[in-house]
Amino acid sequence: MFVIFILFLALSVVFSYKRALYGCQFLLVSRILIPECVRLTPVADISLNTGVIFVTTIFVLKEFVFKRGNLNLKGKCLSYLIVLILFVLGWYLTVVLGDAKDRAFQISQLIQFTLTDILPIILLCITIRNKEDLELTLKVLFSCAFISCLWGCISWLIGANPYTFAINSVYSKREYLIENVNLSDGRGIMSTSGTFEHANGWGYFLPITFVMVFFYHTKRPSKFNVILLILLTICTLICGKRSALVAYFFFWIGYFYLFLNIKRLSKWMVYGLIGILVLYVAVSILPELEKGWGLLESSIFFWDDSIRDRNDIGGSSWEMRIAQITYPFYEIRENLLFGHGYGWTAHYLSLHDFHPIMYGFENLLSEALCNGGIFGVVLWGFLFSKSYRYSSQNEKDKKYYLLFTMVQLAVGMATGLSYLIFYGLYIVILNKFYLLNSNENIRSNRNLQLRKRD
Repeated sequence: MFVIFILFLALSVVFSYKRALYGCQFLLVSRILIPECVRLTPVADISLNTGVIFVTTIFVLKEFVFKRGNLNLKGKCLSYLIVLILFVLGWYLTVVLGDAKDRAFQISQLIQFTLTDILPIILLCITIRNKEDLELTLKVLFSCAFISCLWGCISWLIGANPYTFAINSVYSKREYLIENVNLSDGRGIMSTSGTFEHANGWGYFLPITFVMVFFYHTKRPSKFNVILLILLTICTLICGKRSALVAYFFFWIGYFYLFLNIKRLSKWMVYGLIGILVLYVAVSILPELEKGWGLLESSIFFWDDSIRDRNDIGGSSWEMRIAQITYPFYEIRENLLFGHGYGWTAHYLSLHDFHPIMYGFENLLSEALCNGGIFGVVLWGFLFSKSYRYSSQNEKDKKYYLLFTMVQLAVGMATGLSYLIFYGLYIVILNKFYLLNSNENIRSNRNLQLRKRD
């Protein structure tokens, strides 16, 4: 197993040498198809993902020195890089002004966050120069999503996930991941984590990827996109995470409200009723799907704990969620402005299994407040607002870009922001999609005008 991952890293070196953009493709593969717990020990005491980032960064620097034409370091791209840098510097300020004492741990956590979540966004942003680069990135992204979803369905059907179980058994130090990686998620239903270390990460990845593929399908319709959307929907149902289902339904509610007229809405309602009927029949024929139906019902009516209890679904109740949102203000009462400083939540969980009220700090607000106080909430608000503006260059699609960010916030409010990288990468892709295609249209119109003059 170790040899395979070393070979993967070696291939990333070879392809990155040809062009740094190819290193970004290996980064997508490693983040989606290889559980993040995989490490390069004993060669180096770092994760495989960090190794790929390190390799790609080296060759980006090489191109910056010798082939600067391979990189995009101007215009909107440069302005977004400045936003990301200011965002990170803001968190360094919380380390200095927060009231936590273990600043060495906080700095190490912030460095890790910068390397694993922010730097890949920067690398992808500056390496995509033209339409061909973007199309390659989309093909790799969608292919990885397809493989992850396909394996998720297979592992769910066979009742085990031997791939992630084997990797977690070797690399993960968290016992609950090793024990629960096959079927259990504490909700009494059969679930799977797909190709991710844990179902939490997969549940984060699935809904925002669905929105990304949905947008691309509206611009470039294809049968593959339809199949991938269906697989993403199925996997959102079987990942066993109510937060993923809530975000998924949030998208459809927003989509119906923002985009559909009465005629199209009625057509989609018919499709929805047919889908519910098919699901109901399937549950009637296959009793083992009954728990899944209960999970779906409790996710739609997430504020009604009686439905959750009736279906014997575990997870946080509505009252617990409210407590997780309000208690952080009490937790940081001695330093409301800057909180405990970046990384305090990670440090707490390294010493304790869970917080008695905020558990795993599983929502954006508890994580932002505890780590950065009110200033931390402002920092996240700054990032999301600037990211939305960066992505929404096309006035025609502004509603969609807003909906994409809102779905991300819906996921973050339930699961935190441990996988911010996917949101950042997709924001870059959305921006590039509009800019590169609009540039192509401008060139086509100019060529047409020149031919008419001739």
